[in-house]
Amino acid sequence: MALLPPLTGEIHLPGFVDFHLQRNGDQPAYTFAYGVNEVVTITFAQLGRAVHRGAIYFKKSLGSREGETLALIASVDSLLYVTVVLAAVKAGYAPFMISPRNSPAAVTSMLTKIGCTHILRQSNSALDQILLDSIQSKTLTFHELPTLERLYGPDRLGLAHDFVPFSSHVERSPDHIGFVIHSSGSTGFPKPVPQKFLTILHWMSFCECSRIYPAINLCGAMGLPGFHAFGVNFQLLYPLALSKPTSLFPPTSYDFRTDASPIFPNPTNILQHIVWTRSDVLMTVPSFVTMWRNDPHCVETLKSLKAVCCSSGPLPQNVGDDLIKWGVPLCTSYGATEFGIPTYRIALDEDGNTSLDSLKNTSIRLRDWRYVGFNKHVQLNLVPVGIEGGYELRIMALENIEGGPPGYATHDIVQIHPTKPFLWKLIGRTDEVIVLSSGEKVVPNVMENELAACPLLSGVLMFGRGRPHCGLLVEAREPKEADGWAESLVNTIWPLVEKVNSTYPNFGRITREMVIVIPFNNHAVRVDKGGVARAATLLRFEEQIDKAYREFENNLSVTPPLTWSKEGVREWLQKQVVNLIPSGPNLGSRVTCNVDIFTLGFDSVSAVSLRARIKNALGKNNSVAIPHTLVYDFPTIEGLAGVITNMVSDPPTNKEELVSDSAVLSRHINSIQVLTEKYTVRSPPHTYPSPLQFKIDHGGAARVVLLTGSTGSLGSYILWQLLEDDTVTKIFVVNRPSSTLSCLERQQRSFKEKSINIDARLLKDKVTFIEGDVTATASDWISQVNVIIHNAWRVDFNLSLSSFEPLIQSTHSLIETVIQESSRRRSHDQYTRPIKFVFISSTSAAQNWDQSRGPVGELVVDPKYAVGKGYGESKHVVETILKSCPDGLIDHTCLRIGQLCGGRSPNGYWATSDWVPAMIKSSVAIGALPESYGAFRIDSYLNLKQTVSWISLQDASRAVIEIAFSSSSHSSIINLVHPSAVQWDSIINVVAKSLNQKGVTETLLPTISFPDWVERIRLLEGCQKSSHGKSSGEKDLTDVCPALKILPFFTAFAAQESIANLNRWDGLVNLEPREAGGKPKYLVGHAIELSGVMRELKERNHISRNVDDWMDYWKDVGFI
Repeated sequence: MALLPPLTGEIHLPGFVDFHLQRNGDQPAYTFAYGVNEVVTITFAQLGRAVHRGAIYFKKSLGSREGETLALIASVDSLLYVTVVLAAVKAGYAPFMISPRNSPAAVTSMLTKIGCTHILRQSNSALDQILLDSIQSKTLTFHELPTLERLYGPDRLGLAHDFVPFSSHVERSPDHIGFVIHSSGSTGFPKPVPQKFLTILHWMSFCECSRIYPAINLCGAMGLPGFHAFGVNFQLLYPLALSKPTSLFPPTSYDFRTDASPIFPNPTNILQHIVWTRSDVLMTVPSFVTMWRNDPHCVETLKSLKAVCCSSGPLPQNVGDDLIKWGVPLCTSYGATEFGIPTYRIALDEDGNTSLDSLKNTSIRLRDWRYVGFNKHVQLNLVPVGIEGGYELRIMALENIEGGPPGYATHDIVQIHPTKPFLWKLIGRTDEVIVLSSGEKVVPNVMENELAACPLLSGVLMFGRGRPHCGLLVEAREPKEADGWAESLVNTIWPLVEKVNSTYPNFGRITREMVIVIPFNNHAVRVDKGGVARAATLLRFEEQIDKAYREFENNLSVTPPLTWSKEGVREWLQKQVVNLIPSGPNLGSRVTCNVDIFTLGFDSVSAVSLRARIKNALGKNNSVAIPHTLVYDFPTIEGLAGVITNMVSDPPTNKEELVSDSAVLSRHINSIQVLTEKYTVRSPPHTYPSPLQFKIDHGGAARVVLLTGSTGSLGSYILWQLLEDDTVTKIFVVNRPSSTLSCLERQQRSFKEKSINIDARLLKDKVTFIEGDVTATASDWISQVNVIIHNAWRVDFNLSLSSFEPLIQSTHSLIETVIQESSRRRSHDQYTRPIKFVFISSTSAAQNWDQSRGPVGELVVDPKYAVGKGYGESKHVVETILKSCPDGLIDHTCLRIGQLCGGRSPNGYWATSDWVPAMIKSSVAIGALPESYGAFRIDSYLNLKQTVSWISLQDASRAVIEIAFSSSSHSSIINLVHPSAVQWDSIINVVAKSLNQKGVTETLLPTISFPDWVERIRLLEGCQKSSHGKSSGEKDLTDVCPALKILPFFTAFAAQESIANLNRWDGLVNLEPREAGGKPKYLVGHAIELSGVMRELKERNHISRNVDDWMDYWKDVGFI
């Protein structure tokens, strides 16, 4: 039985050769076959002696150059390749394994960067000669490779007894370079990556978990390129680390006197040699697996193996799923040039233990085959990237991340397994994430990988960086020159595109107009692995991409309505809406004239497209400017038809009528009143005792709580408080379903992002997670709960009120369900309290408040004071619905939450998507922070600065729980903002100091007026519009200056401050400091009465102390 070498640092790479030569000499190192009964074995003794002979050869032919880099550019047999590499290392050189498929410019670039002037080659190789001739230089010296005859000939002739070992007195330290490999060059020229002996030892230790698989006899690594990290691991290091053999393709040239080329891998010969060598595990790449899946004979061969490990790229999900169902023991592996393969090669069972048996369990593998487990010695650092469930993976303690702790930033995005916290799935790369002009982020890999499995296509790229929506660039496997061929190809692949579209959020899906076929006489740029080079290809087809966006915006092929009557326009719009919704043709009668199209699946991309179609249908000569918010302002076919008809009949007049203040106010008030009336709760014909007759609520008794919307910022903190409350015995959590993550997985991710540490057992024992509509799932919880906190709501400030109708309708149904359950309980005990219902409202429910009336009170306001964004209007509608509920049927409270901010614990979390973080980061970009606009002085004494009433997430969530659990009678409306406002400028001054102290800025940022600040941001807008052609490796301008994504918000913010200050100055009325942005003040008397937290906050405001924690969090997640 072979002895295992130590992996703890006693020996390094050259020493492993000698270890096996001396202790495992008769054990197999490599196996290859010329036929089913012609198997050849290379023992560790034969390998060791060949390595020593090679080292002697290099010393004699190259001289003594300890530590010098020696490039290896050669298409030779795998056995010769690994022997030459080990011999060069043994001789004291650092072999640089370079792919012969690189371009001359790429090779020259790498040689220059690494300072290499000596190259090993095989002079009679026709495959390499063109490349080598192209890099000829006076500074380069070429050396001939030794032949297999020279290295293995004596053993073949029975002359092993004449073996003379290579002698070297040079000490190898862990920090010496062992060898050099290079990256793939997917974002530019490949980069040389030197590997120290210590790093190589790490790579070998990653194999340690495979030592417990005695059932694995022979690992098949034929078909892997020797210069690639995958090949280095399994052809070079695997035998040395595990004392187990690897099977290779057989050599074709023993002495170089023939013109025979090495065997080039293909789907047929790989499996043929797997069978001939009797290998039981296959290491391979996705392209071959995809081809094998289509051949039943290949599938049978794969089923006979103990494991089929796929790496070096993504495998389409449908391919893997099929193979698993058919019984193929498929698993994946993950690694990179910079850190090796730190994942388990085989599989993990339900408890995280390595298990070959789990590969044969179809139900487990269908769920898990795309996931990998990391070696127990590898320390991971996970950084949120703003994508649902996504984290950038950082492998710690290998190299240095600039400006951070030791480690390597992979730029790979991973997701955790929904039930196995030791498993992770690769979903994309941060440098491939497409950031749309809206700020939404799209991971292109799913679309690209699924379409890559289409036999008609040889390349697929998704694009859209800095654009309003995404597009698709496809390369045909067999392009044609015939007219109409490209359109025919798009029609053929479109059903598959639509299928993959369904897995994306609406903003990330592809429209048919944005599918570009690479022309017949052109092709995508490729890297040495054969994959498409993203940046170079997008740059090559930049003109076609720009043209596609122009045509999308100005598509003159849109057929206008047959008539411009309201009926004709209505019919035309209905066809356009059906065409733009992915499931439009299946919606049938649901696409009616008065339904809100956003409730049918319309999104920002659909809105842009519909506006473009309306614009082009009106024609070039139309004099009316089409508002960008047209579809949002009139989200029904009936409403749009009326506006468009008016535009056509009398453009100037009707445009003024359309946007006049009185017309807008009237329309909004009417919409609010219509929905309020529609969903008002009607009183059932029953009489109940007044609330004064109810039993006094048992403050310390057990509580069962229903919480909706637990994965957002406030929701996560509320759930945290509930979990920590001993009086709460059970929590039901209802969240919307997700196509990618389970409810539990999303909750764990949210807690992790906020550094909220919750015992997994507590979460499991105390919380029941439910996915779906809260009312539809009522049977799961309604008989048990006594407190409901309804927090779930869509946050989208672009949408009009009608787009929130489904949420209002759902809330109405929930209220009726609660009333019915209260009635049922009352029938058994007439003094039983009804279920406590807490609705998380918003201060924007009074967003149009007349500030001359003073602060906003704790009461439902008139609809005219709620007019504004649809979000705030929808909150007002629910407040009014609850107000209309008959006394005694529901114990309800509406909590109007103001601006939330990060707190001091646990980690200063403040979502980077919020406007304040965007403002601060953008201030760094433009070199100035905004001060409170209009600091007036009267008689040189009165300074009227703007204030902020921000309340931290921790304080707000604690106050919500205290009020929800209060047994005191109180107002049905409670304003929840910080009771002690602080000056805006005091916060900004602390921000400037913190940015400087944290090293974000070199000096203290100055302050400028808010309008001037907005103007500086606006100057960058032109740069953003002209930056679409950048390579994907460059930072998007909106990443550096995120205020560009919400510039209209900041423009309005500055304008409202100006108006508020002017109004205040006129007549010198209400000379109280106002809320920044012209926002009103809110009375908080009831909140202070019911909440101890609010009483504490009334005595002090320590928000400025939290600033450093915000900065630390934003730095930790890479935001600033």
